[in-house]
Amino acid sequence: MLEPTPAVLPAYALTAALQDDGRHGLVTLGQTEESLQGYRFLPLTADANSPSGLQLPWVQLTVTPPGAPPIQTQAQMLMDAGITNMFIGVIPAPQPPIPWLNTAVTIQAEDEAGATVLNYSFTNTQPADGPGPNVNCDPNQPASPSRILNGGPSPQGGSFLNTGVHLLAAYDYVVDAVNTRLGLRPRP
Repeated sequence: MLEPTPAVLPAYALTAALQDDGRHGLVTLGQTEESLQGYRFLPLTADANSPSGLQLPWVQLTVTPPGAPPIQTQAQMLMDAGITNMFIGVIPAPQPPIPWLNTAVTIQAEDEAGATVLNYSFTNTQPADGPGPNVNCDPNQPASPSRILNGGPSPQGGSFLNTGVHLLAAYDYVVDAVNTRLGLRPRP
């Protein structure tokens, strides 16, 4: 007799964790309540104007250029597991534009109960191959992107944050479509 299996939710998860077979990374289609343990969730809001039908979740973004006061704004977060770069838009756009070299970036979000869902920081450093348009981030900061590019405003107003794949060095990521939420779980 077969044992009943737990209900599978229409959700997908991304992780960069080392798997039992020696591979890094895994995409899992379908989730169970058990597999969602340890995640903290941000709500996804319905939006008929969005191609997905949902708005991206909002996070707090603090950008601190060297020798300048912090710029605090909200950003809509898009997880992009296909690129190593990060796109950041700061609204209103500061004048002069942000010099990304040696600029500190902090990204934070809390769930509806006030518990931390996302909290990581990094500081850009000079690329090893010398000055140029691409500013590399410190490899000792695991979630830092390979470089930062200027983004733009989000469709819903405010700024836009495209995290790049390196977020998976610090967090596992899940989208739970049934419950319209996006979850992050800190990696050990």
